Amino acid sequence: MVNLKVKIGSMELKNPIMPASGSFSEDLHKVFDLNKLGAHVAKTITPEIRTGNPTPRISEVENGILNSIGIPSNGVNYFLDNILQIYKKFVFILLLKSLKLF
Repeated sequence: MVNLKVKIGSMELKNPIMPASGSFSEDLHKVFDLNKLGAHVAKTITPEIRTGNPTPRISEVENGILNSIGIPSNGVNYFLDNILQIYKKFVFILLLKSLKLF
């Protein structure tokens, strides 16, 4: 069998396959074995609840689309109380956005 292990800093993954942030549902376990992924990437989390940008968020242009979703989030407390238990079974990457830089 081919060795697909990769290292990202000090973290070693069994393979480089991982879904993009925000494009993955935990319900996919009904479709395939989630343990086959190298890591799971949680949707970006903000400290507080954030609704994202108002609609329209997506606009078609001549050669594609433009989007400005604005990173909606249920906040870090919701993640800790409701989502973390799902990801704890796997290697996962967390994207935490700060709303203030200074």
